[in-house]
Amino acid sequence: MASKAEHGWSLPVRNDLVIRVNTDTPAERSAEQRRLRKHAVLNVIRTHGPISRSEIAKLLRFNVPHTSELVEDLLAEKLVYEEKPRVIPRGRWPIPLRMNASAASVLGIDIGRTATIAILTNLGGEILARFEEATPTLSTPSNYRQWLEHILNLVGEYSDSDFPPVAGIGVALPGLVASSHGRPSGDPELADDLREWVEHVTQAPTIVDNDARMMAYGWYWFAEGYKHTSFAILNVGQGLGLGLFLEGRVYTGTHGFAGEIGYVPAGEHDIPGFLGHPEALENTASGAGILRLARARGLHVAGVEELARLARNEDPTAREIFSIFAQYLGRALATVINLFDPEAVILAGRICRSHDLFFEQSLIEAERHTLAPIFHRTQISVSHLDVNLTSLGAVGCVMHHIFQASHIEVHDLI
Repeated sequence: MASKAEHGWSLPVRNDLVIRVNTDTPAERSAEQRRLRKHAVLNVIRTHGPISRSEIAKLLRFNVPHTSELVEDLLAEKLVYEEKPRVIPRGRWPIPLRMNASAASVLGIDIGRTATIAILTNLGGEILARFEEATPTLSTPSNYRQWLEHILNLVGEYSDSDFPPVAGIGVALPGLVASSHGRPSGDPELADDLREWVEHVTQAPTIVDNDARMMAYGWYWFAEGYKHTSFAILNVGQGLGLGLFLEGRVYTGTHGFAGEIGYVPAGEHDIPGFLGHPEALENTASGAGILRLARARGLHVAGVEELARLARNEDPTAREIFSIFAQYLGRALATVINLFDPEAVILAGRICRSHDLFFEQSLIEAERHTLAPIFHRTQISVSHLDVNLTSLGAVGCVMHHIFQASHIEVHDLI
């Protein structure tokens, strides 16, 4: 078996932070329950620090002695540190605690159809390094492994040797991908293949998932998502995908394929399965759909960016194309709002760099097809994180598996 050095990976790894429940005995279950409580304390320190032990106990409804035991574990593991005691008029001075954001780092890799973006952050979400390269044609697991090896080598070669050890790696893939940390049914072969390979090469816990679902993690951890009980990310790239955050967790579906809104048959009637499915929204409401419309009208542009420049220069054909695109994107918005009634819907993806050409019309179209009481209570916006959202989402997914336990089934611990 190849060693880490042979693959060029040089960053240190800390593989004790990502929560993966694997218990067979009562003793193991008890230890895992304690570990989850310890991570709950760490999360409170992350979100509320500086904070005292008694304040942590009050927030989590733990008793103070047990909270202090868990804090001592975190101090020993250098995940938190103490500040100078707060002076109070009476009683013992409380000692504030803060999370040590430099105790570990997280790597998120977005293998997009046109570009691959890798972002390394510390535990506080501060970006330490960012890499971007054009994605080659990838069609087999072997292609993906070779490309990931190149990206890992790039990160290892150019990252500062003083960077914190990597606690986990998230990898986002386009297309029909079943989560490598979801239920075992479905067809997660590519995700599992890549997860096992990356873990072998780096020794770092790894999660592989669909790009739209990773975007949902990104919005939760790096934007406004944590303020909502439900929201949806409409991923408008070369294809059309959907990431759902419902009732406090990213929804993957029974087989791990939830969110394939591009296949909804609400598209143009005269397109004979351009992307494999007749009348699918993705045939028009996507980057590939925009370029199809351009070719059909005699505009041979290199990409959506070039078409957007023509539209901003008042080219009538280019503006017509974006108008048609906006109509079907509005139907996608309406579908999401009518089905899931989320608090917010966020448009994201590379195509959204041209949102000035379609966003307002998409809202008008969405309103036409949505129940009025739902539409006017739903916040609809364009992501400000631009093309970084997916790779930040891959980071956020790992963060979720460090600080929270919503991905763990209760029966795993009972």
